[in-house]
Amino acid sequence: LRAHELEDELLFGKPEESAEVAAEPAPPPEPAPAQEPPPITYIE
Repeated sequence: LRAHELEDELLFGKPEESAEVAAEPAPPPEPAPAQEPPPITYIE
């Protein structure tokens, strides 16, 4: 590692770990109830 890379690790953490965390898929958002239609607020 170069001197500035060592400084980056001390200041910002290891770039390898940051890359691994960024590469991990984010947890999926809660799925919406797609089976049920949206509530109807008016009557045709």
